[in-house]
Amino acid sequence: MNTIELIDYLGELSQHVKVDYEEKAFLIVMPIHFFASETFVNIMNKLKPIEGKYISAGKQSHWLVPKNIKIKIPKVKVMLT
Repeated sequence: MNTIELIDYLGELSQHVKVDYEEKAFLIVMPIHFFASETFVNIMNKLKPIEGKYISAGKQSHWLVPKNIKIKIPKVKVMLT
């Protein structure tokens, strides 16, 4: 997985976070701003199935997402008439 794939996977939730690399094995997902608990839960629910782990560290809290995870992003079929 790379940054672009993770941003695509998060969809609209990606407007609340930034994605950076950490070491060789993980992507680090940092909140851009303080967000409501509903947004936090939505992000957690998206990252948990791809083994995202939340690290609580005050203002430096973040999620670690393994880079070796393969995610399937549905392809949109375009029908021309």
